[in-house]
Amino acid sequence: MVNSHNLCIFEGRIIKDPQVSQVNTSNGPMDKVTFTIAVEKNLTSQQRQAAKNDSNIVTADFVRCSLVGKVVQTFMQYCPKGKAITVTCSYATFQTTNNQTGQTEYGHIFNVEDFKFTVADAKSLSQGNQQQNNGYQQQQNNNYQQNNNNYQNNNYQQNNNYQQQNQQQNMGNFQMFDNNSASPF
Repeated sequence: MVNSHNLCIFEGRIIKDPQVSQVNTSNGPMDKVTFTIAVEKNLTSQQRQAAKNDSNIVTADFVRCSLVGKVVQTFMQYCPKGKAITVTCSYATFQTTNNQTGQTEYGHIFNVEDFKFTVADAKSLSQGNQQQNNGYQQQQNNNYQQNNNNYQNNNYQQNNNYQQQNQQQNMGNFQMFDNNSASPF
């Protein structure tokens, strides 16, 4: 559970494929995934326009994250490079010893407690589904029109055949009377 005094929420895109490793914990060895997300800065439209012309203006922050546990496999399956996600995490500092120089180095990382797919991906997904659905709807409408035209054509042909049969039958009846010299009329 995330400490409410150390709560961080970031939304962004994963900038490179996540890296998996094994770590030893009190519960035994577990999978660990580290990844970096690019979080857009809150810039005005003028600042964004200036950033288009000047590559020295930074438009995003890069947040290094780690995730430990059984959920790593799910994360690896559904969160490749470029995926838009929202992470809920806590800030942590760490220290390591550089093997070459022997000096102690300090760093920081955000330990992810929860992640979700963002609205940006949901919109692109729904637009893709909408295009697919429109294709289905168009195909369905075309089938309806074809079926309706076939129905109308068949009814017309059936009605036309019925009328022709009736006319021939009626004409036969009249011919019978015309050819019969003993007509009651």
